[in-house]
Amino acid sequence: MYSVCFAGGGNNLRLAVLYGGTSSERDVSLVSGRTITQALADAGHNVTPLEWSEREVVERADELNGFDLIFLGYHGGMGEDGRVQATLELLGIPFTGSGSAASVLGMNKAFSKLLFREHNIPTADWVVVSHDTSLDEIIRRAEAGVGYPIAVKPASEGSTIGFSRVDSPDNLPYAVENARKYDKYVIVERFIEGRELTVGIIGDKPLPLVEIVPKHGIYDYECKYTHGMSAYLCPAPVDDETVQKAQKYALDAYRVLGCRNYARVDFRMDNRGRLYCLEVNTLPGMTNLSLVPMAAAEAGLSFTDLLDTIAEDAVTYFEAKE
Repeated sequence: MYSVCFAGGGNNLRLAVLYGGTSSERDVSLVSGRTITQALADAGHNVTPLEWSEREVVERADELNGFDLIFLGYHGGMGEDGRVQATLELLGIPFTGSGSAASVLGMNKAFSKLLFREHNIPTADWVVVSHDTSLDEIIRRAEAGVGYPIAVKPASEGSTIGFSRVDSPDNLPYAVENARKYDKYVIVERFIEGRELTVGIIGDKPLPLVEIVPKHGIYDYECKYTHGMSAYLCPAPVDDETVQKAQKYALDAYRVLGCRNYARVDFRMDNRGRLYCLEVNTLPGMTNLSLVPMAAAEAGLSFTDLLDTIAEDAVTYFEAKE
């Protein structure tokens, strides 16, 4: 069994679960929030679910002061990009997940990839284009600096929202316009043919690898959140050297961005076994199809134990700061 220490319900905490929000990932957040609430209650905590917009966190912040901890169930948008985290930090309210600075870096794939490259964490070649970059210039830069096939995606979105695979210049204009619906900055990145792997991290410990095998060939929104649209292999059927490399790169990426508490790091592995870090998810999903709970189960942590561990670890972090 993979060794992970967990609290096991040692403290009965008064918790609020913030979820819902207004991002394009709201539906996922609704499922995560309800699942988190039930698991924390099962762990013996006093849990209050709060389906609030991100703006309500500011407007109703005084209602959060009586809780030992805020468990963040947001995904995407202001709930994950550091703005909610900054508000809670300013008010001195403890919360789960990474702080505001790491959340900003994790959400913005362009910033993340610069840090990955600087710290020798392999990542695919890319260029960033803004809202006013012409399509002719985008095609020129894509062909000069990236090459086909290409992944086109918003710089600051999750769940593959706004993502397109492009195999020729003819399809690039549509892909860029689609991504621009969600962000004025767009990443045009080399698409790595191969396998999809992910590494969850709890505290400072990487979990077993999960391989995702989507029916579409691309792990898009439908494959992520529709039963039967993807197969999940945990532990991933890869050799020990690949496991060690992926876990090392994942932990490096987590630390480089300044993450804490928990996260998930996504990779592509090409047909020669080379790993490429895609991104760090600072508030990964907590649904019945989510990958961190799947990896935690392989490590010997039930879903209830996982959520309890995250909560207790966050409380310990904020107590040490006092």
